[in-house]
Amino acid sequence: SYRLGKDAAEKLFIPIYSGIYGASAEELSAGLLTRRSSGGVPIASIRGGMSLLIEELARRSEVELRLGIEADPLRRIGEDYTISGERFNAIIIAGPAMMAAEMLQHVAPSISSSLSPGRINKAFSINFLFSEVSAPELTGYLISDSGVVKGVTFVSKKWGLSQNGVIRVFIRPEKESEEECVALALREIAPYVSGPPQCITVDL
Repeated sequence: SYRLGKDAAEKLFIPIYSGIYGASAEELSAGLLTRRSSGGVPIASIRGGMSLLIEELARRSEVELRLGIEADPLRRIGEDYTISGERFNAIIIAGPAMMAAEMLQHVAPSISSSLSPGRINKAFSINFLFSEVSAPELTGYLISDSGVVKGVTFVSKKWGLSQNGVIRVFIRPEKESEEECVALALREIAPYVSGPPQCITVDL
């Protein structure tokens, strides 16, 4: 989160990488430190953090950079826009979707609606424990189609755990409830398991 931002870490990288590597965010952080010391870094960013990119862009563009100022939702005046009492002929919004939705509510309501919290998908993973798993000759796979289930990791096989029935399924819902996502995940892994799971946990 230090390099890429809290939202990117919590909603994108942690759900995906925790499944790929079969570990929690804390364990992954320790693993990244180990890899960094050995010369390999699986996720990289600008040395010094992403804020340096913003600062350098502002310097080269010779714009006036204002920090710590609250911005009101955009309004139209003729062909121009107003924001916080000032008038501009063009505005670029770069920020979290929820913030952009609020900023655009008056000038582009359809776009604002598409960015509202209820419409933004959040990736998460579901962990299953079975008494026995007949895993294929691989440790997992990703699914590239438009479905809700995006990937499966046979955690026990990948990491040689004593409990051989641990499976993690990656989910990115459209409008499905948590219960529906669990059902879709079970349907995906049905060929590899027998009987109901002994335990189900959801990592949001």
